[in-house]
Amino acid sequence: MILDNVRSAHNVGAIFRTIDCAGMAGIELCGLTPHPPNPKLAKTALGAERSVPWRRAESALEAIERARAQDRRIVAIEAIDSARDLYDSALGDDCALVLGHEVFGITPEALAAADLVVRIPMRGSKSSLNVASAFAVVAFELLRRSRRSGETAE
Repeated sequence: MILDNVRSAHNVGAIFRTIDCAGMAGIELCGLTPHPPNPKLAKTALGAERSVPWRRAESALEAIERARAQDRRIVAIEAIDSARDLYDSALGDDCALVLGHEVFGITPEALAAADLVVRIPMRGSKSSLNVASAFAVVAFELLRRSRRSGETAE
């Protein structure tokens, strides 16, 4: 998981907790994304910030380069017209997911570096979910697809 300038410590804490629940490998906290120790992050992480491996990066591009060095496919989650539907996309078992700022999304540089951009289909009048909710949808879709023990995503 790569968080690109996610500003809310509560959202970051919820994402730590979801990573733990989904059995994912870890998280890269990039740019202005809050990191432990942070009381607001800890409030929603409920201890997951102590058990989920994490790393700081100056930029999402730095984190993307590390993920690529581990042969991970870079999958951006973004509500843009050119994105593919999550449920019609082949994500693979060993991908690194990228999520961005709650208002501005993933930085253009990180978005351009992605191998695949997917969106969660929306039926209502709103065109996006809260970043922590969107991550949970994608994380558990990956878990549903894998169904094999021991597989992890970053």
